[in-house]
Amino acid sequence: MSLHTELFGRPWALHKETFESLIRNAHAAGPGLKFPASQRKSVSQDGVAVIDITGPITPRASFLSLLFGGTDVETIQQDLSAALADSSVNKIVLNIDSPGGVVSGVSPLADQIFSARSIKPIESFVSGMGASAAYWLAAATSHITISDTALVGSIGVVGTAIDDKARQQMQGVIFHQIVSSNAPKKRPDPATPEGLQVLQKEIDSLASVFTAKVARYRGVNEMKVNSDFGQGGVLVGVEAVRAGLADAIGTFESTLVSSGAMPSAARATKKEEQISMSLEESCAAQWRNDPQIREEFVTLEGFTAYTRAAAAGSVKILRRV
Repeated sequence: MSLHTELFGRPWALHKETFESLIRNAHAAGPGLKFPASQRKSVSQDGVAVIDITGPITPRASFLSLLFGGTDVETIQQDLSAALADSSVNKIVLNIDSPGGVVSGVSPLADQIFSARSIKPIESFVSGMGASAAYWLAAATSHITISDTALVGSIGVVGTAIDDKARQQMQGVIFHQIVSSNAPKKRPDPATPEGLQVLQKEIDSLASVFTAKVARYRGVNEMKVNSDFGQGGVLVGVEAVRAGLADAIGTFESTLVSSGAMPSAARATKKEEQISMSLEESCAAQWRNDPQIREEFVTLEGFTAYTRAAAAGSVKILRRV
């Protein structure tokens, strides 16, 4: 398959700026590009299999893999199957930094990830970007942790139709396509309202599948996905967590800790930090919502310190109305 066909001959679930960059680089690369077989593999860290998903996602190793160091669905499937079959692997983490990619193959892979959660816990971490097709895969995991600057979302599908009639006429070459009478929609012309409507329906149908799958994986309804999950745009860090696109802000290391990939002492420390954070969040909510508490404790810090001491048995709460 040529690079031109690969870019323009199929629908994409891809972040806008990345798609435009792909097109520019494809024109610059020219014909005759060769690409090597994929060299990727999952890496197991203390019982956790880490599967990297970086760059544009394609169904299999392709020109884009060479241009952008992308990831292909076939390799992810192989890595996932290997991790599920490996008795030394207790949990799987998808390490994601991808703008998305070709729609083809992503939906069945996401379903495979979702189903595999009943076999072994599967989480995802997004460092820089988890957009479109990449978010589709992340959503299928049981827990999504993102960095505070990560961009996630871009739930939607894009297709590009090239109208090169003017160029053909300038070159003195005109192509005529004859379509069988029983298939008037086989070659829709995007330059006409009728042709554009046919293509729009195809894109909308794919987007409906995308939205329905995200809603199912995240345990929400499609209305929430369409209204709160960015409407095709991306949300950043805490904003994405608040909207429900992700579950927590953290680091790759903290994701491994939660997955049990760190020594027991580190896990104990992490647990104490999580308990402390939960207490602080609880105190903040109580202090904000209860005027009597604010009257008794002028500062949130004072109330938090008092509550922590009470929980430890250092002080005794004598009155609470």
